[in-house]
Amino acid sequence: MKKQAKPEHFFHKPRYPGGRKAMDEYIRQEMIYPEEAIKQQIQGIVSLKFDIDEFGTVSNIQVVHSVGAGCDEEAVRLVSLLRFEKTKKQGLKVIFHHSLNIHFRLPIPAPVIGPETVRIQYEIKKDPEPSKPDESGSLGYTIRF
Repeated sequence: MKKQAKPEHFFHKPRYPGGRKAMDEYIRQEMIYPEEAIKQQIQGIVSLKFDIDEFGTVSNIQVVHSVGAGCDEEAVRLVSLLRFEKTKKQGLKVIFHHSLNIHFRLPIPAPVIGPETVRIQYEIKKDPEPSKPDESGSLGYTIRF
């Protein structure tokens, strides 16, 4: 008598190539912080809901939680760029619903280094002349640390 094969999960969720960390890194690299949000010092989280079809393309993007000042449009643009792995099981075409939070944090300006903030001073010290050895016919060593 044959053992029955254990059924796998019927549907597998679509995965971003490289996993969640790769998707977060891609979003960070592609994000263009809106100028209006920088001027108004706006930062926050934009929550989105979207669908992923059997080919891994994103569609029907909806903003659930808005921040404004151009951040919503940038979040929609970023999600529309995502491409997930194809999911097709047993010939069925399935649409998956997915949600995602995109964090908008103001870029931290680099500290300005001017001539008055950096001062370099060199000091050269000369070692004193070594003392002359005794002429008593014995040898000695001086070790300095």
